[in-house]
Amino acid sequence: MSERTNPVRVIHNRGIHRVIGRFPSLKNAESVPWESQLERDYCFYLEVDPEVVSYRSQPLQIQLASHGAILRYTPDFLVERKELSELVEIKPSARVGELKHRFSSIAIACRELGFTFRVVTDTDIRVSPVLENLKLLFRYARTLEGEESLNSARAVLTGIQEGRLEDYLKAAETEGIPRGVIFSAMHHGLLLFDLRIPIAPDTILKCALNGQ
Repeated sequence: MSERTNPVRVIHNRGIHRVIGRFPSLKNAESVPWESQLERDYCFYLEVDPEVVSYRSQPLQIQLASHGAILRYTPDFLVERKELSELVEIKPSARVGELKHRFSSIAIACRELGFTFRVVTDTDIRVSPVLENLKLLFRYARTLEGEESLNSARAVLTGIQEGRLEDYLKAAETEGIPRGVIFSAMHHGLLLFDLRIPIAPDTILKCALNGQ
């Protein structure tokens, strides 16, 4: 698996104030390299998107013809969705205008290879409080993993079909289940809520599980 998901080019931190790292992806069951904090933050969205099956960083190179020369382009991510394969470029919104022509050429090349192309910017990613909520819940993502863990928590999750976060936390405490299970259930989409509102004790949650 690691051979398949290795980036096609080396990710390095050469340059002024450049930061790199690896995102501990649950969806991919391995860490995903990133070379900007904006790329890292985008991973939080990919982890909770139910349409995303898997994703890779720096996945492949595409050749582009430009003014008689052949240019090579490496997208930031290949996102495998249920209905399509998407190549994604992460860029600050301030730079999109100057790269518009280049992105148009890339989009054409992507279509010829059977991919869709998408540019995602900081205005798409750095949305408050959505990003803060996603980061908070990701800390607990691994608390609720596997059928055994889900079964042990099912009674608490289904016992309150709709209620406040603090109600679910109190129910978990009563049953001797870690409070993190509730936050993990929110991350995994088992407890639904409005991501556009800051998570707080009075956040309204709705259970997405049946009671069986």
